[in-house]
Amino acid sequence: MDLPELTEARAPHVTDRFPARRERFLEELERFLAAPGLRIREPQKLCRRPPHAAPGSRGVARGQALFNTLPIAITDVSGINDDFNVKTVMGTCTTCHDTPHAGNHSVPTPLDIGVADPPVAHAAGGDGVHNRFGLPVADMPVYVLRRNGTVDDLKLVTDPGRALITGKWKDVGRFKGPILRALAGRAPYFHNGSAASLLDVVNFYDARFALGLTPQQKLDLVAFLRTL
Repeated sequence: MDLPELTEARAPHVTDRFPARRERFLEELERFLAAPGLRIREPQKLCRRPPHAAPGSRGVARGQALFNTLPIAITDVSGINDDFNVKTVMGTCTTCHDTPHAGNHSVPTPLDIGVADPPVAHAAGGDGVHNRFGLPVADMPVYVLRRNGTVDDLKLVTDPGRALITGKWKDVGRFKGPILRALAGRAPYFHNGSAASLLDVVNFYDARFALGLTPQQKLDLVAFLRTL
């Protein structure tokens, strides 16, 4: 194989201190490139589509539309429904992740959406591994907390959350939602790492808020989240 650009081109001001080593390198390179069956793929072909991603920009666009407009009935969320004394708040993903181009909370809003819920025991119809929204939390401690001045006002959580900072009963199990920028590179997800992939995150929200997402809609949301 003729490699004139490698064998002939040389900067005039550079002294070749190791000509023999250089020649051996070029010989090895020629033998490598001439090896039978060798195929060098174009750089763009080395980029594989991430797992669980919907193909093409249309999937991303559909995912963005779902993120921005899919109606979500927000119920039983400590930090929203109890603080505002409203049983149901109709919102979207952007109700909480509302900072433009970043998906952060625009105001400090620690919430309890059930991530810290303990596993459901066999006696209660569970498998002892997953909590009621499908997150695997069997390897985490379960704290039984009792409100001061009461006997049976209890909360069971795998993490007391913001209550460790404020000492307030209402903050048990509440956590600040994460910024969504560069989300694809920060697995696993949630404060306790209970969601191994973005698809697991989408499945959690689908179960938590009874969204009824189709498999395609889940893939579209994952595709969108990977672009942030």
